[in-house]
Amino acid sequence: MAESKREVKIGDKITSIRNRELNMNNYSQREPTFHILIIGEVPFDLSFIFCLLTAQGYIIHSTIDGEQGLYMGKASSPALIIISTLIQSPDAYSLCEKIKATPSFKEVPVLFLNGENPHFKTVQVFKSGGFDYISHPFSAEEFLTRIRHSLTIVQLSNELQEKSIKLHNSLEELQKLENYIQEVYDELRSYSFLDSLTQIANKRSFEEYINREWRRCLRERVTKGDIEPLFLSLILCDVDYFKTYNDVYGMAAGDECLQKIAALIGEGAKRPADIVARQGGDSFLILLPNTNYEGAVTVVNVIREKLKDLQISHPYSPISDQITLSYGVVTCEPDKDSSPESLVQKSLEVLAKVKKEGGDKIFGETLSKHLRDEVINQPE
Repeated sequence: MAESKREVKIGDKITSIRNRELNMNNYSQREPTFHILIIGEVPFDLSFIFCLLTAQGYIIHSTIDGEQGLYMGKASSPALIIISTLIQSPDAYSLCEKIKATPSFKEVPVLFLNGENPHFKTVQVFKSGGFDYISHPFSAEEFLTRIRHSLTIVQLSNELQEKSIKLHNSLEELQKLENYIQEVYDELRSYSFLDSLTQIANKRSFEEYINREWRRCLRERVTKGDIEPLFLSLILCDVDYFKTYNDVYGMAAGDECLQKIAALIGEGAKRPADIVARQGGDSFLILLPNTNYEGAVTVVNVIREKLKDLQISHPYSPISDQITLSYGVVTCEPDKDSSPESLVQKSLEVLAKVKKEGGDKIFGETLSKHLRDEVINQPE
């Protein structure tokens, strides 16, 4: 019920923002034609974005060369610049810094397009001056939504500058416009951190949250020392034989199944500090701050019982006649020699062991000097 109310609330806010974007008659008479500059090699499986953008009426300029991209940008005055993370000379982050150092591009947002680059670092996107990023895989709707939102901010910022010249004596009017821009930005940012199908946190939101929790643990270790352990547990769970379920019952039934599972996982991890996120596909992440291994397993067992009670039929599964999940549980004590990425990677390795055993099990590993490092198998 709470999840449903939250979904309605966010939906109402987004609808309100979209309506205001369409009805800002006081600030613009017509929507301009936007030029978009794409710099860097775009992977073949993402080349559809060119047709997608052109079909929406955007004028596209593209080059695989960074220096040529700067030259084309000065000639075309783009409203948005997209940098592929595959660009080598200079790399995407250095190119972004160079773009933001160019006066004519200072106010132009830069969006990073990541086609599964293993060295891609989200923190560097924002450190180099990037406005946003999108990583493969993504849907056409999500891509276009991010483009529209970026351009909306550009348009509103340009209108703010024009208004500041004409209404420099009207501070009240200027404040209203600034407040509106901030409201749009805050709402769109909130929207971009939700998984559109399940309405729980998405992978991007999870990455930001686990980084914050990691830093919090490091700060508390400085304050409290090593006397009291500061545990952080991560559960990675995956639906067993979900592809078979989709093939038999169809995508619509598969989506409904994932929505039910996301809701019930949220019921199992319900403390304010806990976060449940969709990693992608049929995988979910559960981060449990201040939770040792035994506490994490308790949460898993609650979820397993709720899933049994839900009784989602899956007669084509080789291990059960109902939908089941596999669980990889990892507990650690964050320190300066490890990282959130290492915790996630370890959970992937543990889950892979579960899947290799057929699924519907809990495998766990503790990475703590207060606990003996070990792999714990719990098939029941």
